[in-house]
Amino acid sequence: MSADNDTVLRLRSTLTESLPYCSGTLDVHSRDLVLYYGKGTQTRRIDLSVATTDELDALEKACEPAPFGRNDQTIFDDSYRKAGKMEIDEFMLGFDAERAGLIEVIRSSLFHGAEEEKFVRAELYKLNVYGKDAFFKPHTDTPRAENMFGSLVVVLPTPHEGGALILRHDQREWTFDSGALLSEPGATSRIAFASFFSDVEHEVTSVKTGYRLTITYNLYFSPTRIGYFGAPSSGLRVLQPTSANTPAVSDVLAALLADNSILSEGGALGFGLQHQYPLPKSWIDGDSNPLEALQGWLKGGDAALFSACKDLGLKPQLYLVYENDNYEPILPILLKQAIEVSEYDMENDSVTDVILRQWGGLVMLYHSLFSDSVPEKVCDDGKRRKYLQRLEDTYGYGYRVKETAGLPSKTVHMVTEMTTFNELKSTMVVDMGNEAGLCHMYKYVCLIVDVGPAGKRSEMRPEN
Repeated sequence: MSADNDTVLRLRSTLTESLPYCSGTLDVHSRDLVLYYGKGTQTRRIDLSVATTDELDALEKACEPAPFGRNDQTIFDDSYRKAGKMEIDEFMLGFDAERAGLIEVIRSSLFHGAEEEKFVRAELYKLNVYGKDAFFKPHTDTPRAENMFGSLVVVLPTPHEGGALILRHDQREWTFDSGALLSEPGATSRIAFASFFSDVEHEVTSVKTGYRLTITYNLYFSPTRIGYFGAPSSGLRVLQPTSANTPAVSDVLAALLADNSILSEGGALGFGLQHQYPLPKSWIDGDSNPLEALQGWLKGGDAALFSACKDLGLKPQLYLVYENDNYEPILPILLKQAIEVSEYDMENDSVTDVILRQWGGLVMLYHSLFSDSVPEKVCDDGKRRKYLQRLEDTYGYGYRVKETAGLPSKTVHMVTEMTTFNELKSTMVVDMGNEAGLCHMYKYVCLIVDVGPAGKRSEMRPEN
């Protein structure tokens, strides 16, 4: 397989370049911009379309300092985040994202095809006020449930300069400047919005003048349709839809499968997931088998790929890739379920033996579709590049030598590199005879799809 195969490269770029957010503006009715806030009998009213500086000053003073989450802790640190916040029981706003049709816009922008039919629930979270010199340094949002996939930030039409939202993902960066959008003519009855996946790093730059006033929603996948989903008004302007290149996934994947020079005798295509997911802690202990549930949480290019595979009659499968870091040659093992090997006897068994024998695992034989040699980068950090080199040094190209002979295995031709976005780490005790030691087991999520030979791609091949 040559490194310059256009079809493979097109599929890879289509998956990795899909935007992880959408943004835009929406004209709303003046009644939607009336804000009531306060505690007890001390309630105030502001019409945000014509709010005065004194009214916004009073609103800021009524707020409490906004915290942020770090390692499951809530922290107050105005050198990292300087802003005010109100809880949802302290304010009431006429605008509602579902009633305004904004959730429908986000769903159609962030998802594609069959994935666009997913039910989405928006949960109002907080009101935030960023006054002069307020900011929020780079961070990612902490998912509040396994089915939480993203956030929605609605910027209300209070004049401000600065306070831009900077979004970053996979070494790319975008800027959403709400101050500029809301300073356009006729913007006094207009909101600006940005919605992004939970693994997108973001920050709010320092506000230079005015007030940046926002309400935020947490976005969840829902098993049923909840609430009223209206149609957006004619004043909707979507600036950055993520669906711009995800519809191409089906077309490019179909073109790849139509190329008889690619896996002419059939094989398995592998894809590293491009997004991070709130994996259950039970995965670490092997108490559950959540891979099937994870299929419903996929987003962006991951969701588009899964949907495209099914549309083409293929059966995509999520696997956990297990590997350990000490005491024996490292072999990546594929499993369709979460397990835990807490301890083993080094003199009689290896971790590889235990997983293969007891849990039906498969040794993952890694190949690349981009070249005839093992790629330098199988993943996105130095640790796994070193890991790849150790595998190559131990087993040679493709790891196809006598050490793997007779072991149940699966050759996987990787289209996108395996990522460590969804890494889980657990520790086990190793009995080495004279003493006990510790070794770490790492788990990664990978999407693999078996394809048949040229002309019969949808035919399943047996595990090899």
